[in-house]
Amino acid sequence: GGIECKRQVDKVIDSCASMQ
Repeated sequence: GGIECKRQVDKVIDSCASMQ
C-alpha cells in the first residue's frame, strides 16, 4: 500500500517503489 510505504519507508522502501 502507498500509506504503509510512507509509514515504514525505511523497511518497505524497496516494496514501496515496486508497488508504486
